[in-house]
Amino acid sequence: MPSLSRFRHPAQRHGIALLVLLALLLTGGCQSYSHTQTTASADTRQTVDRLLGLIDERLAIAADVAMAKWNSGAPINAPEREAQILARVVQQASAAGVDSRFAEGFFQDQFDASKTIQQALHQQWTQQSRAPFDDPPDLGRDVRPQLDELTPRLFTALKAFQAIADAPGAGDYLTARGEALAKGASESQHPSLDAAYRVAWGDAIHVALESLTASTAPQ
Repeated sequence: MPSLSRFRHPAQRHGIALLVLLALLLTGGCQSYSHTQTTASADTRQTVDRLLGLIDERLAIAADVAMAKWNSGAPINAPEREAQILARVVQQASAAGVDSRFAEGFFQDQFDASKTIQQALHQQWTQQSRAPFDDPPDLGRDVRPQLDELTPRLFTALKAFQAIADAPGAGDYLTARGEALAKGASESQHPSLDAAYRVAWGDAIHVALESLTASTAPQ
């Protein structure tokens, strides 16, 4: 496994992840959603792609969380903290113009997607008898500020998505784009992502899109 500690600086790793995402958006599965590109408007496609980019950006932070918890021994599942965050999400949703139940389901999906990656990494490190990382990210100092910075941008993107969820082609475009990203992640040959990480990332994308897919109108 290429050591994740080679990319300890969050900006480096997230920049790599976003470059991989951009390549997948531009090339992955183009044939599979050529039809939806003709039925979904340009605004719809742009709205979906913007939200997918933010979801992918948030998933890139999961490795940092996994490293921090590996060293500290903290559990991956933290239901009390998740409940506290979701309670804040419900409060913030109204002010952001987003349906509170939709926001709650969406952010729960993001938590579950992140845990999909964390669990895969911890399983692999356990099998490898991995020693603690020399310089892991700190959850309070390094990780949570990044998540806090992403949250208002996700709310903005969710509000825009709500407006086009019932638009012609939106559901098909979201599904096809998500499938292309998941397939591209699992097949990526990028040297910073080993096989287990790539597969977990592909699985996590499916988890992250559950509420969004359910919210779109039947096509």
